Amino acid sequence: MAVISRPKRQGQLDGACGFYSITNAIALLEPELEHSEIFELTLESFFKDGLPIRVVQGTGRGSIKDTLSRTINALHERYRFYDNKAKKNYIFEFKIPFWQHKERTRQDVINVLSNVNYRNGTVALIAYEYNDGDHSYLHWTVIKEFDGIYLYTHDSDGEKTAICIDEARVDALHSKNSARPYNIISSHILVLSRELI
Repeated sequence: MAVISRPKRQGQLDGACGFYSITNAIALLEPELEHSEIFELTLESFFKDGLPIRVVQGTGRGSIKDTLSRTINALHERYRFYDNKAKKNYIFEFKIPFWQHKERTRQDVINVLSNVNYRNGTVALIAYEYNDGDHSYLHWTVIKEFDGIYLYTHDSDGEKTAICIDEARVDALHSKNSARPYNIISSHILVLSRELI
């Protein structure tokens, strides 16, 4: 009798974490938007690149940047966003602080992430390599807050909800480290915010 394997969960056979990160980041900043609508717009925006296989293989920062930009533009065409507290309209904007190949330090990355707090209208999409010697993968996630000790994630795939900054390296050349298994890729940090207009 053949052994029946366990069914695979979402995320085990696909590389869609980047699209979920875009969806989750926008929904954190505007909870009234339906996740399904954001996700549909995200995929529609991504497919304009004409490389659908990346849904399986995973996506790089250029594709995530273009997809996020198109998704935001589509949302701005559909809706006017209003901040009740400030009594002003707002738009979504994002920056990629380390897009260029300039020298940067771990502290530079920590300084950028220190400004992240979804309650104040700012989140970060980040990519990291995880390798503790037994498990290894690349992953996009959302950082919703950083308190100087923990990076609090808003993740689509059961990742830790609080990653201690002491467990993270930045742009490390060695792939494996059991004490610091997270390797944040600084060039893959996108800071998304609500900007009053």
